[in-house]
Amino acid sequence: TAELKISAGTEPEIAAGISGLRYALENGRIFITFTLPGNYAGAEERIQLIDAHGKMISETRGAAAAGENRLALNAPQGAGIFFLKITAGNSGKLLTLKF
Repeated sequence: TAELKISAGTEPEIAAGISGLRYALENGRIFITFTLPGNYAGAEERIQLIDAHGKMISETRGAAAAGENRLALNAPQGAGIFFLKITAGNSGKLLTLKF
C-alpha cells in the first residue's frame, strides 16, 4: 500500500496555477489574458495555437510574470476548431476555440 502525506497549509501546484484565461479575436489577432501567482515569476511560459489535426499554427515562449499576463498571436486563416494551450512552470490550461 502507498501512503499519501499532505501537510497543512499546502495545496497542489496545479490548483494555484493559471487562472482567468480569456481571449478576444480582433483584426486577425488573438489577444490572450491570464493570471499567474507570484511563485510563477520567471518560470518558462509557452503559448501554442494548435489546429484540430494537431498542427501547431503559432507559438510564443518567454518568462512568466506574476499577476496578469497579456499577449497576442496571429489568428489562423479560415474557420475551424483550434486549441489554445498555455503552460507556465508545471501548470497548464487548454481552451477550445471555434472561428
